[in-house]
Amino acid sequence: MAFQVVDYRATDAAEQFAQSLCRTGVSVLTHHPIPADLVLAIHQSWSRFFRGGEKGRYRFNGRGQDGYFPARCSNVDSPASRAGLKEYFHFYPWGQCPPELRTELSHYFAQAGQLAAELVEWLQHWSPARRIQSLSEPLPQMIHASDKSLLRVQYWSSGHEDGILDVASTVAEANINLLTLLPTTQARGVQIQDQQGQWLDVPSQGDPLIVYAGEMLQELSGGELRVPVHRVLAASAGTGDSEPIALPFMLQPRPEVRLSDRYTAESYLNERRLQLGQL
Repeated sequence: MAFQVVDYRATDAAEQFAQSLCRTGVSVLTHHPIPADLVLAIHQSWSRFFRGGEKGRYRFNGRGQDGYFPARCSNVDSPASRAGLKEYFHFYPWGQCPPELRTELSHYFAQAGQLAAELVEWLQHWSPARRIQSLSEPLPQMIHASDKSLLRVQYWSSGHEDGILDVASTVAEANINLLTLLPTTQARGVQIQDQQGQWLDVPSQGDPLIVYAGEMLQELSGGELRVPVHRVLAASAGTGDSEPIALPFMLQPRPEVRLSDRYTAESYLNERRLQLGQL
């Protein structure tokens, strides 16, 4: 498996992105418009939040799924993975958030959402997947006026074995969507598992943005686009990247969007949340 590294500024970036996503379920964007300094600032401020004593005040709302999820509620991976080692915060613009942290997170959410919408346009126009080109409702229309996209601020405590912070499987909640956008740092790597079970490093030079296909996109495409198995590796000692934070932005369609004969977006999401113990 060869990962396509796409320069966002390139004249053929849209075509490269769509082909990569359809071939491997992943595309790696460099020179993207999300500022690295904003990502690092969120890492620092939210690390303080997770280490502090106020997080319990923002415990998640079971109906809205916004707010703080303690580690014991964070079993979002498959039984084969190391579940329960992380805690996280689900941020929606309409949901709860510590007031002093809302501005930074809102700024990031807006930029990630704008980029995700552009990537959906790219995929709709350039995807070689036949099913994507014959949807009853175009992908960009599916996300129009949706308030279900979310930003997860994910935190790991220290002491994980073998330097692996998280092993996300094909059923990880991070993939219950259309696209996931994950900014990276050079100190912490991301790996994708190929069809032979081998872990392959995703290029990390230049603080790229990794874009994953999600389960809803897989359902929409009739399986033509696959959800990749991925994991995030711990920072190496002495790298200076001391805060174990990840910021996946998860693009969701409107609840009534029909993914297939079996599911709407809402019914699919509810089924998966029930399986994960979140409903």
